[in-house]
Amino acid sequence: MVKKGYKETEIGVIPKEWKTISFKECFKTLSNNTLSRAELNDNAGTVKNIHYGDILIKYNSILDCSNEKIPYINKPSQNVFSMLLEDGDLIIADTAEDETVGKAVEITGINNQKVVSGLHTMPCRSLFNNMFSSGWLGYYINGAAYHNQLLPFVTGTKVSAISKTAIANTVILIPPLDEQKRIAEALSDMDKLISSLENLIKKKKVIKEVCLQKMFPKEGETVPEMRLPGFTEPWEQRKLGEFADIVTGKLDANAMKEDGEYVFYTSGIQKYKIDVPAFEGPAITIAGNGATVGYMHLADGKFNAYQRTYVLSAFQANREFLFYEIGNKLPTKIAQEARTGNIPYIVMDMLTDLQISIPSEQEQSRIGEFMMNLDNLITLHQCKLEKCRKIKQGMMQQLLTGKIRLVSNNDVVTYKPRVDTLKVSPKGHNHQFDDAVVIAGIVDKFYSDKYPLGRKKVQKLLYLFRRHQEADTSAFKKKAAGPYADEVRYKGSEPIAQNKKYISISRNSKGALFNKGINIADALNYIEKWGLNDDFDWLLSNFNFTKTDRLELLATIDMAMCDLEDLGIAVSVDNIKNLIKSHKEWKAKLSKKFFSNTDIDWAIKECRRLFNKKGDE
Repeated sequence: MVKKGYKETEIGVIPKEWKTISFKECFKTLSNNTLSRAELNDNAGTVKNIHYGDILIKYNSILDCSNEKIPYINKPSQNVFSMLLEDGDLIIADTAEDETVGKAVEITGINNQKVVSGLHTMPCRSLFNNMFSSGWLGYYINGAAYHNQLLPFVTGTKVSAISKTAIANTVILIPPLDEQKRIAEALSDMDKLISSLENLIKKKKVIKEVCLQKMFPKEGETVPEMRLPGFTEPWEQRKLGEFADIVTGKLDANAMKEDGEYVFYTSGIQKYKIDVPAFEGPAITIAGNGATVGYMHLADGKFNAYQRTYVLSAFQANREFLFYEIGNKLPTKIAQEARTGNIPYIVMDMLTDLQISIPSEQEQSRIGEFMMNLDNLITLHQCKLEKCRKIKQGMMQQLLTGKIRLVSNNDVVTYKPRVDTLKVSPKGHNHQFDDAVVIAGIVDKFYSDKYPLGRKKVQKLLYLFRRHQEADTSAFKKKAAGPYADEVRYKGSEPIAQNKKYISISRNSKGALFNKGINIADALNYIEKWGLNDDFDWLLSNFNFTKTDRLELLATIDMAMCDLEDLGIAVSVDNIKNLIKSHKEWKAKLSKKFFSNTDIDWAIKECRRLFNKKGDE
């Protein structure tokens, strides 16, 4: 049944005030030039040429004609001035090397610029004046609701293409002009926020690079160009082998497995895990071969390493300082001395004999802390950027289909995205430390002598806690008992909570058991300071007596609902089951008694209540 104020159309349910029109009824196709990128020169000419490669770069937002990445035509071999585009024209990629086929840019705000459509693109112009508000088409054509119409007609594997006939037969939604304008403005505001965060991250990374260059002495010098206040003594030149034990990993690639228990460090990645730990942090791992030779990780907790990965431990200097100093010196050393062949690699003496500059212990500690805080700040902004991108994606799914309206009528809900709900500590701690504190808070609220608190329950409560905060949950994966965040266990959160004695972990025949640590009050002080008590009250009030199986059901269904909403697919019991069935590690869930149709239907309704989700009508 279609809810009041909406109507059924050939492309789904839309607001009754919205209209539909076929692409061929409202657009004419214009001529484009056929100059390739090789024929372009961005230092000469007066005409901007947009081809599918530029659409690939720009399809997430409206075209900014000041973008210097868009090249100029140099000595065009044809009369491109007969092909000049105007504000409101579309350029659609009809051929592309990835999923951007069918994506578009809308020409807007070109002023006196001259723009033409290049190779593998389809320029289009509206046949009617005042049908579309500036910006609406640029967002609508790139939204899932429209793009899904094209997908059945995309052909090719390595290079994908779509015919002009297929595009001509698609359907365009036309909201009232005022609503088009409001939607375009809302999405444009999100684009501006995303762009500002991208620029901020770039600036922070530049600052980091400058600090790495200036806060460590240059070759042949004993003091750095820039120092933290209070330090004047010269630095010593020493060998890395004097400050750490250096060994190689123990196992070969055949030992890796995706469902193992411990992190397995290989050539720069942590994609795989293993069942048996060989090392325990704090440590530094360095990839010893391959394309990522020299790549480093700070390793905490128990882990294992590939036999061509180097493991540094038993530090006689500040670990974080060494991490950045090695990172400064090692690339040059590798470039000068790396043994070459089919696969680049380094050997032990390159590390043990690596000359490093070392200041006093206090200065080491201060520099290590300064650089770590800078990295944590970059990570924090990156998390916020990813969150904003997801919010924009959600806005496009809701606003471009009319599920949420942006009109002046008081009876209609206005979409107001929350982008500042990711709560973090005020002193620049990284998210591993934040999760360590939250885990301690969960243990404090849910620990019981009578009912042991296992890792599975803690993981589900952490997921639900973060969902309530509308925080980033991308660390949680579709594992067999998932959603499950490997990094919580292996990248420091649990080890931090244990090392700080916020919690203690014992084991029985069923696995790990979480208990309160002697310093749990310290974690609770952070929770008070960061204003998280209301979030924990919400968690306790909703799940105090909820069994672990029920928590798994809720967390699984919520993650599945989020996936379906991201894909623009209606949430239903059948669609939830099909999504679970499609994932190799999740499909076994459907054989569990607590994943019956009745249970899934209950969980859908409960997740809507818990997280203020709207139902599909």
